[in-house]
Amino acid sequence: MKAIKINIIEDEISIKKAFINFHQKSRLKNLRESTLNFYEESIYLFDKYYNIENKCTSLTQDIIDGYIEFMQRKGLKGTTINTRLRGLRTIINYFNSNGYTEYLNVMLIKADEEIKHPYTEKELELLLKKPNIKKCQFTEYRDWVIINYILATGNRVGTVTNIKIR
Repeated sequence: MKAIKINIIEDEISIKKAFINFHQKSRLKNLRESTLNFYEESIYLFDKYYNIENKCTSLTQDIIDGYIEFMQRKGLKGTTINTRLRGLRTIINYFNSNGYTEYLNVMLIKADEEIKHPYTEKELELLLKKPNIKKCQFTEYRDWVIINYILATGNRVGTVTNIKIR
């Protein structure tokens, strides 16, 4: 016999309480701290648009669409909006699967990809020119060393910032 899933909506739970449940489950899944922080930031930003003290049952597709319009009116780029929506979508999917809300769909928007312009030859020369150690400030020399280190090794910024002297 095929199992039938019945979605019972819990009337009394607030978005904030449901998020706390989501956050606890995410911790139990042993998600990275940065991922947990991303979800916290996502709900914090959504709270600026729609009070998370409201009940989960008050969430509608119109509210989600309004949040997208709200971010667009603020002048956010499409990629930024989509980043915020990815976090919210994960949270809303948890709400959907636990019966906190009627089914809601958080769709990403079409975002124009911004063309990144490479440094000019002159800019590269300035970046790579070794500063006069006797006349320059420490920060200028440090920046030059870091730029050359990244170019020589291909390490990402996160790797460079985690280097420890032992």
